[in-house]
Amino acid sequence: MITGSDVNHIKNVLRMKPGEEIAVSNGTDGKEYRCGIEELLEEEIICTLRFIKEDGLELPARVTFFQGLPKADKMEFIVQKLVELGAYRIVPVALKRSVVHLDEKRRKRGRRAGSRSQKQQRSRASAGLCRRLGQSAL
Repeated sequence: MITGSDVNHIKNVLRMKPGEEIAVSNGTDGKEYRCGIEELLEEEIICTLRFIKEDGLELPARVTFFQGLPKADKMEFIVQKLVELGAYRIVPVALKRSVVHLDEKRRKRGRRAGSRSQKQQRSRASAGLCRRLGQSAL
């Protein structure tokens, strides 16, 4: 059974229908659970487990990207693309000439962008958006 914001994503964004297959992961054991969609309800999706796939789903290395803070709303796009490429962790960095400062609102927006990208890529890896590093941390 799938609940929460994933229901909207599966029904309205991916437009999946009963009978289609979906990849589900719990993000901890490294396995991908393939499930068939049985029923689409208003606030939940009923699925049945078809099989478990255990290998070849993640990159062999965990790649961390250190990204300078860009102007405007480019960070959301950057996070989306890095997740699509398989980033394990994204660390925003305040550089000497950075104009933008990462506040909690931008951090949350970046996490949502990463989460959406993972769902669309059907990625198991959980790309984390870390706290900003200051100039002295480098």
